[in-house]
Amino acid sequence: VSLVAMGLTDVLSSRLDEQIGTLPPSDFKALAAHRTEKLRNLSNEELAEIIISDSRERQFLYTADMTRSIYDENALFKDGSNIDGSYPMNAWIRGCKLLFDTNQSHCKILEHTLTVTKRTVKFRFAETLTFNTVLRPRVYLTGNVVMERDEKSGLIVSYEERWDQDMNEIFRRTKFSV
Repeated sequence: VSLVAMGLTDVLSSRLDEQIGTLPPSDFKALAAHRTEKLRNLSNEELAEIIISDSRERQFLYTADMTRSIYDENALFKDGSNIDGSYPMNAWIRGCKLLFDTNQSHCKILEHTLTVTKRTVKFRFAETLTFNTVLRPRVYLTGNVVMERDEKSGLIVSYEERWDQDMNEIFRRTKFSV
């Protein structure tokens, strides 16, 4: 049984039983991804399980299909381009959904790099992104994600990608498929 399932069972059991009946523990990660009520003050282990699930199952770095209930609604998102500053969550979600071809892109958290504390979530990633444009540019990126957590709620209040490559290097290595 995953740590998320154990934690969510304690936090949500009475409300879940009323609303949707009893779910097997394996369904709690999927349920957490679609919750609108905020999951406050999760343990580091519970939050790590959700981040891993969002990465592996939903590829959230480019799909923006994430467990919204672990983010503060006023959270700011910043990519590694440093072009436009930070985006409110809804703008970041819309941008990802318009920008990337989800069938031709892939991302993974690099093994043994995820650390979660009461203040931060950090991990390294590698991703191949294909853009939804005429020439279908494809880029490969590596870098770090740093998320800050609110001290009182434990919710994520900021998300920042720090790319290992600068924009010039990314443009030089871009592949096109016509």
